[in-house]
Amino acid sequence: MNLTFLVFLSLMPPGTAAFHTPPSSSVARIGDAAAVGGTPPPPAALRAPPVGRGETNDAVAARGTRRVEYVCEARRPFLVRSLSTLGRGGGAAAAAVILATTARPPVSRAAGSSPSSSATTDLASYDDADYGFRLRFPSSWERTEQTLSGRRRAVFFTDPSSSRDDDGGVSSGVVETLGFVAYTPVRDDFVSLASFGSVDEVGQATILPKGELAGGNATPSRMISATSGRGAYFFDYVAEPVVPAGPGAGVLTTTLKPQHFRTIFTLLPPAGNASAGMTLITVTLQTSEERYADAKVTFDRIIDSYEKIK
Repeated sequence: MNLTFLVFLSLMPPGTAAFHTPPSSSVARIGDAAAVGGTPPPPAALRAPPVGRGETNDAVAARGTRRVEYVCEARRPFLVRSLSTLGRGGGAAAAAVILATTARPPVSRAAGSSPSSSATTDLASYDDADYGFRLRFPSSWERTEQTLSGRRRAVFFTDPSSSRDDDGGVSSGVVETLGFVAYTPVRDDFVSLASFGSVDEVGQATILPKGELAGGNATPSRMISATSGRGAYFFDYVAEPVVPAGPGAGVLTTTLKPQHFRTIFTLLPPAGNASAGMTLITVTLQTSEERYADAKVTFDRIIDSYEKIK
């Protein structure tokens, strides 16, 4: 199996060099979209603009910055909303975009066959002793971890039985049901979830707005529920993600079919070392809306399994 990820985690506000230069990544196919990572030459819109006659260096830099901001606004996938955290008064944003897919050899399925029942799926514990919490994911889901700079990391869980079929009943290799746990250190002045606002304020600011961080033309999200408890915020919503389009598509982004998301936000210090600063821990489960009826029981069990441990 070749498991590849497109991962971008940043605590930088828009306009900074770190924000506009995400880590290199491998090739990843998300639904019908593709994004090519690595270190290709920058597109024309990101190259340094030429100096015009009588134009100062500051003017050239400003013009280049505007072009970079335009391109980056168009290429940031939709999930940045679900992980954006904005301080009151326009503080720095913490954004994470994590899209995953599994590429595997085509697999033929018998007519009428379907993934195993989620109601009877065995769950295995994911215990994080460093931050003192536990989750339980289906034991059949495949786990992969990536570590990034700045003490950021993400743990992925993908359901191999959710590989999408083509018209001939053959698995396409694109996994549609997945989960991840993302760890993003935050500024010292973020000391509790209340630093980001109430659960409703966070939902309004990061999930419900139309298109501002997803290329400008995204379909509005539909919030099903936003609740708080167990020291965390819980969101249940449906959206049509905007993701980078494939090479040669002629457009920067493409809109995927409706996806159903279940997300947990919590802010925790390293166990036994509160002075080390807080980390935003985000748990997100995702599947296509058409699969959600079958996945709901499993998603409920995963979300309900979240608990603090000593």
